[in-house]
Amino acid sequence: MNASGHQLVQQNFPQLVEQSVIASGLAPSDLRIEITETAVMNNPQEAAATLNQLREFGVKVYLDDFGTGYSSLTHLHRLPVDALKIDRSFVLSLVVPDRPAIVESVLALARTLNTNVVAEGVENETQARELERLGCTHAQGYLFSKPLPATLVEQLLTTNLPLGPKRETAAAGDAETYFVSRPFEWPEHLLKPVSAAPPSPDLKLAAAS
Repeated sequence: MNASGHQLVQQNFPQLVEQSVIASGLAPSDLRIEITETAVMNNPQEAAATLNQLREFGVKVYLDDFGTGYSSLTHLHRLPVDALKIDRSFVLSLVVPDRPAIVESVLALARTLNTNVVAEGVENETQARELERLGCTHAQGYLFSKPLPATLVEQLLTTNLPLGPKRETAAAGDAETYFVSRPFEWPEHLLKPVSAAPPSPDLKLAAAS
């Protein structure tokens, strides 16, 4: 669920969320509320108070589009968030030569703050593998699934199958509703043992002396 800056400063917003969660029968910990850096920085103190109430109720808070706003480390350290979501623009730059190490910096910052990280907009396996290599364990994007109607989402969750790079259809002719992950395997040419190079003549002379 996305929350705007206007909602964050409404005094009854936490109560509205609680009422909606209870009415739906949803466990509070299953609800994620996503907010942007800009929404928080407009009124950081009021936003932090609201987020604290939501977290005390059990709701998870995610800071969306992280890296595109202007949140200071001081404010970020005080914000009660469960995860930082790396903006898709930084995910797209993963394959760009000589790119700034922004993703690595966000991951390091998250470890310092003891929060999780979710990469947004992952569209291909190259991005997914690079994120995994960097230590990012959560991601979302078209690589895993495109937006689906509620009925297909229910079917997807009912199958209890993993999502991942390798596409698999439920039945021939059906729409592609989910992906099944495959364990990463190194290319065969990288697994071949490297033969030791013969010692140079200089090393032989040194050993003899």
